[in-house]
Amino acid sequence: MTVRGWCLFQIEHVQVSKKKTVDNCLLRPRMASLVDYSSASESESETSPQTTQIGKRSRSDSSLPPLPAAFKHIRTDDNPEKYQGRIRTVPHTEGQWPTHVYIEVPCSKEIKDITAHIDSSPIKVDCPDDLCHISLSKCLYLKEFQHETFVAQIKRGIKLIKPFSLSFAAIAPLTNEVNTRSFCSLEVGYGYNELEKCMAVIDTVAERHRQPKFYQPPRFHASIAWSLKLESIEKAIASMPMEKEDNLRKAQFYVTRLLIKIGKKVSKIELQGK
Repeated sequence: MTVRGWCLFQIEHVQVSKKKTVDNCLLRPRMASLVDYSSASESESETSPQTTQIGKRSRSDSSLPPLPAAFKHIRTDDNPEKYQGRIRTVPHTEGQWPTHVYIEVPCSKEIKDITAHIDSSPIKVDCPDDLCHISLSKCLYLKEFQHETFVAQIKRGIKLIKPFSLSFAAIAPLTNEVNTRSFCSLEVGYGYNELEKCMAVIDTVAERHRQPKFYQPPRFHASIAWSLKLESIEKAIASMPMEKEDNLRKAQFYVTRLLIKIGKKVSKIELQGK
């Protein structure tokens, strides 16, 4: 190798060495930053557990609260032996809430005189809490998301209906749609037209929620006793002293609100029409 060639070799060697040194210098900070980032994350997770807890709730904290007791199903056992021979006419379906719209009147002295006369086996008197219910709807079955709209729409619909009086005109035997039970019923006379106005509102709302309308033509009544045998009800009514039925016709009841029962929850809607 000549002296000139050896000098060129040395120059190229020095340049390559410098390039490697520069590359290493540029690479080290980049690697160091990666290492430092990882270390910092590990350090924070070890020393700052509270930050993680605040930023993210645990699974148990984010779970939904249980439904109120009012929305518990009344019963799912369909064994008639446990319910005095009564049979569920519609099978229980999870997620469907039995719904009933009605008014209530007190179980007056005149009504109690009648129940006292018919209260014998196999007839069962049924006036819970000394109140009689007059149905304005069939038993409907609503989904949970329909509850609020159903109540709100009925409330809007009856806002022009005034409180009113009613009285009963007759004692009659009635049987349910599937002929599993018969009832001793007090049929409404005076006040029928006002009940029909309420029913029209409820029917409209029921149809919007894909539910059936009330019976046509409606026979508004309060059922005060029931039996598994129609003939038992008919016999009790036939033996009713005429005086008791006359006293019933003279009694008047003042209606100021409707009630909507969904599951075990009862909403009360005041009549405020003027």
